[in-house]
Amino acid sequence: MLTRALAHYAGAYQNLGRIDDSDRWAERLIELGESSGYTFAAAVGHEYLAENANFCGFFVRGAKEAGLDNQLGARIGSLDRVGWSQMSLCWALAGLGDLVQAERAARDGLDIADRIGDVRLAIWLESNLLTVLSDRARFDEALAHVPGLVARADGMAQVALQTIARFAAAYVSLRKDDPATALGYLREAERLLEPTQGNNARVFIGGQIGEALVRLGKMDEAEADGQAHLELARTIGAPREQVRALRVLADVALARGDATKALELANQALALHRDRADPIEQGRSLVLRSAILLRLGDTEAARKDLEEAIGLFARVGVVPDEEQARQRMKDFPRA
Repeated sequence: MLTRALAHYAGAYQNLGRIDDSDRWAERLIELGESSGYTFAAAVGHEYLAENANFCGFFVRGAKEAGLDNQLGARIGSLDRVGWSQMSLCWALAGLGDLVQAERAARDGLDIADRIGDVRLAIWLESNLLTVLSDRARFDEALAHVPGLVARADGMAQVALQTIARFAAAYVSLRKDDPATALGYLREAERLLEPTQGNNARVFIGGQIGEALVRLGKMDEAEADGQAHLELARTIGAPREQVRALRVLADVALARGDATKALELANQALALHRDRADPIEQGRSLVLRSAILLRLGDTEAARKDLEEAIGLFARVGVVPDEEQARQRMKDFPRA
């Protein structure tokens, strides 16, 4: 009973986007498990810590906490705990750029979800899998999952599940350069979240909404969304989402001809990558700053940023981003 109560508070504060409070309740779960010998409680605590770290973009910690959840779950023979740890491990590994192992974690977790009949777990895992497949340019495979994933999430009638399914569907569309379809999914998620206090889900989709609006040329909307997203991400303490919001605002400034302001915003985004392993988003921030520097006439610095981004994308195997970055290299004047 106490384990359930502590987990309820950890989950409730997580949904509200009060990550520090959620962490505190998760740590109480771990303390309870360690003091009472009820290992399941400790495993659940590590799972919440993993999810919270991943949500904010601290993927090294996320992988560590997911590993502890997995170890404890395996020790007590809990497929539930092992399955959920695979979800957080996939999320962390994808953030760290280890896409091959992230896919393996997702598929291992899906096998477990199928065995124990956990539809919630399956939806989270499949959503994470779609982002990995998209980053590896396996679009046909990813798109084949989308209708069933969204339908299953809607069948559960849980806003968090409906939101993450639409986030994944939108991610596939954005990577496939279809911002209109992506925005459709994201607006659906917004409407679902409207009557709730689900700030973690709200900030999670904010960056994608801004990116889709920028690509569609809707700069006024993108600016308003980007500013709101940035404020919420700062309140929550989620640097990865701050990066996404800053990139949207930099894109807007650049489109309006204010390259100096755009550079300031891009530099703020890149500063948030310090001491935080997130190679895919770091590469995307470098690509943007390269475009800004090129507009400002600093060809050497622009080329350096783009070469660094290409190196990051190539190292982790993010095929669409690498191809786009290499195409941008053709915009440079020949030496």
